Amino acid sequence: MSPLPRDAGLVASTARLRPAASPAAPSLWPDLHAGTRALVLATMLLLAAHLSWAASLARWPGDGSSIGATRTATVVITALGSRGDPIPGATVRLLAHRADGDAVVLEARTDARGQAVFDSAPPGRYRVSILFEGEPVLRNRRPLVVTPGETIRETYEVRFQPLVPARF
Repeated sequence: MSPLPRDAGLVASTARLRPAASPAAPSLWPDLHAGTRALVLATMLLLAAHLSWAASLARWPGDGSSIGATRTATVVITALGSRGDPIPGATVRLLAHRADGDAVVLEARTDARGQAVFDSAPPGRYRVSILFEGEPVLRNRRPLVVTPGETIRETYEVRFQPLVPARF
């Protein structure tokens, strides 16, 4: 038996690795491996589905908006003292309960003008509470209704309780 030339063995093994093209299903990318083609097609399908889903989320029924519509609101809460002076450094909390039972808590501190700004508040019905130095100074019973795309401005007068000396 005579050994085969080195080149002949290489050509034969390369020919065995390459699958034969099926005339019934011509390939769009004949140079790519079948697994790579499947991965590219799956990625294209996922991208198309994602774009369709994103477009449906951005459209609100009946308002004619398109992609890029806002789904949050801006809420500005102003805390004023009994004489109308701003209360800087107070903590403002917005609390909402979602239908699934989870709570949404948004928190911000008031600035020198007594304003706490919530730039991206999700829609919902919120209870407003204001704390100063860790003590509650306001708990509002009337819900604050937040709808997408709005800027809501609310002003609350906070009342501080006089300090009562502790009894020992």
